[in-house]
Amino acid sequence: MELATVITFVVYLIGMLAVGLAAYRLTSNLSDYVLGDVDSEVVWLL
Repeated sequence: MELATVITFVVYLIGMLAVGLAAYRLTSNLSDYVLGDVDSEVVWLL
């Protein structure tokens, strides 16, 4: 593999891990995960 491909892949993996960890820390229960921490009244309006 070329060096640029490896660097791009590693940066992508680090970015995906960062997004996953941030999402993990922002959700405290299943409702937060499913609704994206939106109030239930707002979901019913949609």
